[in-house]
Amino acid sequence: MLAWGIGAGGIDRKTTTTVDGGSRIYSLGASYPINALVLDAQVSRNKIKNSPNGADMVLARATYNLSKSTAVYAFAGYIRNSGTSTLSVDAGSVAGPGLNQTGVMAGVQKVF
Repeated sequence: MLAWGIGAGGIDRKTTTTVDGGSRIYSLGASYPINALVLDAQVSRNKIKNSPNGADMVLARATYNLSKSTAVYAFAGYIRNSGTSTLSVDAGSVAGPGLNQTGVMAGVQKVF
């Protein structure tokens, strides 16, 4: 089994409307397994071009494998918005303009 893993990514998006813009997203993450426990963490930066808006996010997750098909997990995330950015920790909501957000989640994963 791999002792640890690291990953990085970047996206450069361009949009053209009445004002040229887009965004740049950078991320860096790592994963470290300890027997049945796997610890993951990621940091990311989303900067809106030609704007004071953007967001920085930190995420952490712990997964404990109970068996080959069942695991329990816990997740925590924090996002810091700048300008009037409304990005959120989860994909289903928005934060208030320029406000920060913290999210936590726990669950059971079953693979069939």
